[in-house]
Amino acid sequence: MKFRAWNGKEMIFSDMDSLLNCYKACDFRIESLCSDVFIIMLYTGMKDKNGREIYDGDILEDIGRVYFDNEKGFWTTETGGLYYILKRVSSEIKGNIYEN
Repeated sequence: MKFRAWNGKEMIFSDMDSLLNCYKACDFRIESLCSDVFIIMLYTGMKDKNGREIYDGDILEDIGRVYFDNEKGFWTTETGGLYYILKRVSSEIKGNIYEN
């Protein structure tokens, strides 16, 4: 599993073991010993049309924000299922909900 973390200033790309060695996990927020809060985003396992990895919180062109729907049990976007959309539409990451 791949993760990235937003620390309020920049994205940090890492695996969960590396993050947990420095921080304690609390749901999808990680608090460091210095009281900084990191927001963890999981890699969806999919890439955009340019080969960039798509993470929770990314914004896809003409599709919207990517997130995991806990009730349905799969990755989705504001306009529908992520897997379905990426198979039929060439989409590109335009940013994410933290930096843009």
